[in-house]
Amino acid sequence: MERKQLLTLLKPHILIAAFSAILIFCSQAIALLGFGSAFAWIFLNFPAFLISLLLVSSLLFVVYSTTGSFVFSSLLLSVVFMFVSIANYFKELINGFPLDLTDINWITSVGGLVGFIPSHIRIDSRIFIAPVVLILAITAAAYLLRGAKPFVKIRFVSGWFCFVLLIFAYFLPATESRAGVFYIDDDLGIFLSVFEMSRELRFISNIEIEYIGDVFEFFDAELPIEDVIEEEEIPIAPNVILFMSESFFDITRLDYVEFSKDPLSNFRRLSQDFPSGRFVSNAFSGGTGFVEMEIFVGIPLSVLNWGDTLTTLPDMSVYYYIPSIVREFRNNGFHTSFIHAFDDHLYNRDVTMPAIGFTDIYFDFDFPEDVEIKGGYISDRALVYKVIDRFEANRHRGPQFIYALSMQNHQPFNEEKYEGLEFDISAASDKLDEHSQGVFNALLYGIYDADASLGQIVEFFENIDEPTIIIFLGDHLPGLTIDQENSIYSILDYVSSSSPRDWDTNELRQMLSTDFIVWNNFGAELDVPFESSTIRLGVDILRWANIPKNRYFTILEWFSHYVHIYRDRIFIGRDGTAYHSPPEEYDDILRIFSTLARNIVYNGHRID
Repeated sequence: MERKQLLTLLKPHILIAAFSAILIFCSQAIALLGFGSAFAWIFLNFPAFLISLLLVSSLLFVVYSTTGSFVFSSLLLSVVFMFVSIANYFKELINGFPLDLTDINWITSVGGLVGFIPSHIRIDSRIFIAPVVLILAITAAAYLLRGAKPFVKIRFVSGWFCFVLLIFAYFLPATESRAGVFYIDDDLGIFLSVFEMSRELRFISNIEIEYIGDVFEFFDAELPIEDVIEEEEIPIAPNVILFMSESFFDITRLDYVEFSKDPLSNFRRLSQDFPSGRFVSNAFSGGTGFVEMEIFVGIPLSVLNWGDTLTTLPDMSVYYYIPSIVREFRNNGFHTSFIHAFDDHLYNRDVTMPAIGFTDIYFDFDFPEDVEIKGGYISDRALVYKVIDRFEANRHRGPQFIYALSMQNHQPFNEEKYEGLEFDISAASDKLDEHSQGVFNALLYGIYDADASLGQIVEFFENIDEPTIIIFLGDHLPGLTIDQENSIYSILDYVSSSSPRDWDTNELRQMLSTDFIVWNNFGAELDVPFESSTIRLGVDILRWANIPKNRYFTILEWFSHYVHIYRDRIFIGRDGTAYHSPPEEYDDILRIFSTLARNIVYNGHRID
């Protein structure tokens, strides 16, 4: 073969490899917000770059061999890569955490992510440079390929070779270093992380749905039906207010900080007379929708198929019969209201909330036009006013269950969050520089106002003659990332590293723990555990409100005695110990409840 023919033959291969390198580079430039950082990533993670280059080149050649058009093939992959990279950028902008395995449904709607970002957040213009570079690269490659006659047989053979290579890589057994990739990893990079996550979906075998009759035979022996049906006469039907306060927790747990005064004075004062404790969430930094749905239905995320969440089940009709505490309140004569101080962009709340039992749903557009805005969102004080307004409007309907979800203390945390506003509280630490102090102050002011909202809502219901219970809790700890190496938590030695993947089970438990209090105005001595969780809280709320438990919630109560938290990388069982994964002694308990839950979610089984 002549030299000229050889060069003609190799030119598409060389250009595909070169363009693949540019595509990987641009994806990392978006992830790391800088071309210099992307270059550094290549040299610091050269093996990951080479593996990514081999796989991306193979993928691009397969598409090119199939379509015969380099421009179309490169554009197609560029759109996909930029879509994932920019979605990851927006996810980190929203809650400081990259895309993970459960975000598959989010990736399909970058528009939804963009809509969730408040208008005052500045989107870094550097993310738009990478697509321009790719367009220039495609144009240059197309110019260099002009007039080239394709060698169809060689292209066919190369295409099949690349296809076989991709299949082999996909089905290659995972090594210990590559197992358990559930999110975009800085070391692996965008493409290899997504590739490994797709492999995780194959390596992790979903629990097969067993015959539900066997489960009921067990429960008939352990929990006789007459025990489920027989209930004591309900002495009182109190109103129940579940107030989920965004990112609320006891900030004084962070060391090396001096406060001018107690930022949780109302919480502390009320805790002297009413039970309070730690709430172990199923989320960190973001995912409020996952927290609330697990409280409402009691099904942990870990029993679902990977990629599914309780907010994005594949069959939307499930929400109309899945057991929920909201439906139990409504079935027992309560008027049910959902009030959120934001819009209906995420978690399908405009569909799921009415389906699981809420009679009324309210979003930000249902608030007054002149509503108070603080920190870029509707203020906690304005949300309390809305709760009181809806409570007063529906008093004639009988007892009420109101779920209120705040937003003021949501991301982002930066120096500009409360710019122009003054607060009569301050904090200082020798460990915080000017930037991190600004981030800390934004958090402090939000928690200070959240605590004030607790005092405000309690003050109102103290003067109401109707029996009322208020459950006030934080949904999850906030993401307080300073840079790629540091967070407020790591700077103040609350955890050993800013990266969640480095936390052990005890650190993860700590980072999943917020605070809660259960208040009432009728002198009830409620049995409240010091540590509650997403699995247990819903059952406890029914018990505190004297709502008869149907068969499902009786079973859930049994399950919650054994399992407090069940999610990836952490399991908390009956003895309160945190484990990386469930011990064998819990196998039967998890199998039994998982069978029940999965039959409800995936087989449409209804349980009254």
